[in-house]
Amino acid sequence: MAQSTITAIAVILGFLACCGDSDSPCNYDDFDYVGTNYTWVQILGAKPGESLPFSLSAGNYDGSFARHDFPSQCASWTATYQGSLQALPDGVLHVAPDAISGAEYRVVGTLRDGSSEPPTVGKTVYVYSDSDDAAPLRHSWREEAQISCADGSRIENAPSGIPELVFYVNGEFSVTWTPFEVYYDYFSTFTFDAKTATLALAPPSSGNNVPNDFEGESGSIEFLDDHTIQISSVWFGSQDSDEPTTPTCGYVFSRR
Repeated sequence: MAQSTITAIAVILGFLACCGDSDSPCNYDDFDYVGTNYTWVQILGAKPGESLPFSLSAGNYDGSFARHDFPSQCASWTATYQGSLQALPDGVLHVAPDAISGAEYRVVGTLRDGSSEPPTVGKTVYVYSDSDDAAPLRHSWREEAQISCADGSRIENAPSGIPELVFYVNGEFSVTWTPFEVYYDYFSTFTFDAKTATLALAPPSSGNNVPNDFEGESGSIEFLDDHTIQISSVWFGSQDSDEPTTPTCGYVFSRR
């Protein structure tokens, strides 16, 4: 057997042995969970030709939100795209230059901790393009005012005001009345036609606080400037369903 082959085997065996050791930087015993560096990113998107570096981190459910980042050699990565599985030896997802908008990559990371059932985590990456109709919406927005149904005037500091509205690359949106860490009040889906400026929002069915007075199937959007939009004929619902707010006829949002 060649000396280089023997050396390579020794390195591999030594690595596996170290990862099973309680003192190894790859050991998972001291943590409650393991996730990716994008754990707190609700929806992850990338453009054709873009590269996203992945890494593993771990932490505890103790309220501190402190995380421990594992060294790159502590994880192995794969990505599935259009049914084809590929290894990511450097932990970096390289999105194909000809990837179609709307396509998905499923990235999976496995912790090399030497155990028979190592923790495995995954994240879906959605491909998008700046030329998509919904591209100008794909941001986080903050309400500046609501629009009066009586005279079209702006109502600032209105009840059930929305400090966080997010449109995502996968066609979902979220509304949060009291933003905190990774908390969201509700999610749903949207479609936007740039030619007609029409916005259709599906009624929310899941979340922590789903309103029962939502109306959004026949909305419209006007881009007031590069960072401000007006959404009309939409009511995102009342924050407190037990004490519903009188609906207005629209909103003005600015980019957060």
